[in-house]
Amino acid sequence: MTDTQAPDGATYLDLHVHSTDGSDDAGGTVEGYLKWVQAKRKQGYRIDGFAVTEHRRYEPDLDYSELAARYDAVVLRGVEMETDIG
Repeated sequence: MTDTQAPDGATYLDLHVHSTDGSDDAGGTVEGYLKWVQAKRKQGYRIDGFAVTEHRRYEPDLDYSELAARYDAVVLRGVEMETDIG
């Protein structure tokens, strides 16, 4: 979504990315995703950040706040849960 389409006060996040820090099927690092966000913004897209949701694990010691601040982006941390129903 470009800035001209974004409603006032809206936040745009990709809520499901994996990083090479914690998922074996990831395509990049957290900083790599932040660079992608920065590049998309320069192209006129509205993206505020993303949620890192690794497979079946949550690492409380991983802190992306300094990286997020450096790129002026939101980085949320979560986990992709595995259940008996999918």
